Amino acid sequence: MTRKVNGAAKNPFLFVQKLIGVDLYRLRVGDYSVIMNIENNKMVIFVVAA
Repeated sequence: MTRKVNGAAKNPFLFVQKLIGVDLYRLRVGDYSVIMNIENNKMVIFVVAA
């Protein structure tokens, strides 16, 4: 999980998918969905168990 999250931290738009209808992005890592908000070079990450 750490490798994908670190990769997304360096270049988030290579790894994530935009969620429809909201300004949030999603990254699947195993059984987890990592939901991110990216604003002004800051990334806020929420990890949600599936």
